[in-house]
Amino acid sequence: MAKLGAGVWVLLGQALQSLVNFATVMALGYWAGPEELGVFALGFSFCFLAISLGDTLVATPYTYFQAQNLEGRELYFSSAFISNLALLLVVVVLFWCGLWLGLQSLSGLSLVLPVALIGLVNRELFRRHLYVVAKLAQSFKFDVLSSLIQFGLVSAFVVFDALSAVGAFIAIAVAAWLPTLLGVYLERHLLGWRSWHDYWLHVCSFVHYGRWLVLGGVCHVASLQLYPWLALMGGGLAQAGSFAACMALTNLPNPLLVGFTNYLRPQFMRRYAQVADKGWVAYVVRWGGVFALPALAYLSIVYLFAGDLLALLYGVAYRAGGDALTYMALGVVAIALSAPLQLAFLAMRMPVTNLLYHGTALILLLSLAAIFAGSFSLTVLGVFYGGVNFAALIVLLMLFWGWKK
Repeated sequence: MAKLGAGVWVLLGQALQSLVNFATVMALGYWAGPEELGVFALGFSFCFLAISLGDTLVATPYTYFQAQNLEGRELYFSSAFISNLALLLVVVVLFWCGLWLGLQSLSGLSLVLPVALIGLVNRELFRRHLYVVAKLAQSFKFDVLSSLIQFGLVSAFVVFDALSAVGAFIAIAVAAWLPTLLGVYLERHLLGWRSWHDYWLHVCSFVHYGRWLVLGGVCHVASLQLYPWLALMGGGLAQAGSFAACMALTNLPNPLLVGFTNYLRPQFMRRYAQVADKGWVAYVVRWGGVFALPALAYLSIVYLFAGDLLALLYGVAYRAGGDALTYMALGVVAIALSAPLQLAFLAMRMPVTNLLYHGTALILLLSLAAIFAGSFSLTVLGVFYGGVNFAALIVLLMLFWGWKK
């Protein structure tokens, strides 16, 4: 019961943050229109890339090494934030190169987007730190503060009729930076430093653990963030905005799924370290059922009310995305079933499976995009999303079955 109570803090914090993100997208779609929502979705693809790189090459290895109760926690803490900064500079340069090469629709985000993505990735790293050191009630307070700042700023933009993609990223940036700076200050006793050589050794340990994860993460980013660009090709910024509205509703189960994942990541690692193969399959299957329940409940609701939900939350112009949303909800079920398998492989220190999982999704999506080029309607993209995620789930099941045998 104590563990369940601790996990509730993670779920509540993740739920609050996800709901505020959803409210931000909904406000953009309703008050700023499909085109501004499309600009936001395209810009956020760079944030998603930064978050994925930070997660796979820094945050997840950091969680693993801290969960092993190794010496030198202070050096790991400092090295993680320095490594994050180096990664983020690469993404910022990539974004500016894209603007220089002709992404004129994102030119208004040239300054605010880099600030937002740096804040987002460091906020996620600090949240992971709180999880692994079991400061879960503090992590909830951290999420509450961040959510209140973002919701307050977005609401202010709406009241003054000034909400836009730029305004949304300003709200996100402030909501990410302020709590993170405060949190790091409160944990400043963990900021240790010896030499660049020690830092380099810790970076190498991150890279050694995360090298397959980062390749899988890049494939994950490419496959997921290719959708808004395909929507742009198929129907311009308005269709990209409509797809973003569907994706925001598709992400509604994320508070539970991501909350479970964040809480269980160190639990899976500790469990496998203690018992190895004994009862491992049953443990993974049991958590698979827990992940599946909210996804199936969500699918049932979307199947019955997809178009009505879109019209109610975003306006009548978005109702046409109902069929796409239904197919995307099927993809949510596949993602939910994949989550405990991914956690199991991480605990078993088989991160190459992450590359195989996300690589399958990317290759299949690129193949479908080539076959159906010029026919990227919302419904077609929804079918892509559902089918690709189920194909990737099958790959994970085959890998897990092969390990069991």
